[in-house]
Amino acid sequence: LPKKITYSNHKLIPDSYFPLIIKPALEKMGKLTTYKITNLDSINISYENAKKNSITNTVICQKYISGFDISLIGYAIDNRYKYPVLLKEENSFKENGNIVHSGFILHENSSLKKELVRIANNIVRKFYINFSPLNLSFRISDNQIYLVEINLDFGGEGILEYIESKLEIDHIKHLIENFLHSNKKSINI
Repeated sequence: LPKKITYSNHKLIPDSYFPLIIKPALEKMGKLTTYKITNLDSINISYENAKKNSITNTVICQKYISGFDISLIGYAIDNRYKYPVLLKEENSFKENGNIVHSGFILHENSSLKKELVRIANNIVRKFYINFSPLNLSFRISDNQIYLVEINLDFGGEGILEYIESKLEIDHIKHLIENFLHSNKKSINI
């Protein structure tokens, strides 16, 4: 994980720690209030906006790591990570530091995919995730992999629609079919 710091007062963050990322600990609405902050002067509004968009009313401050963002989308089924799809996130920052998410592109680096699936399987086993969507976000920098988020959902930003349009995979259908097969049950809908 990127290095995190906790301060009861964000004004105590040392100058040497910039640039940093400020984001809600558990956001109400996506990346709306994720910011790259370059100095203490620009932190106040970003910090307060991130706090307002946080379900827990808390903010994460992380050291900014240059690189690119990858999402690994799949499922934990029977304690294994299955049906992985690797997507590169198209992100940039506005002048005020606010992140702009422009979409996804398929990322078919097989060695990276293999390593990220290995990490996903370790997470599934360590936390006993038996049956759930599992969306992992990573930052890749100079061949280093940083785990940024673990989500037990597919996320927003049109990710399922994108996967379905590019790969003709219906993730919801896969999930239901695997649930029925895994549990040998039938559901009347």
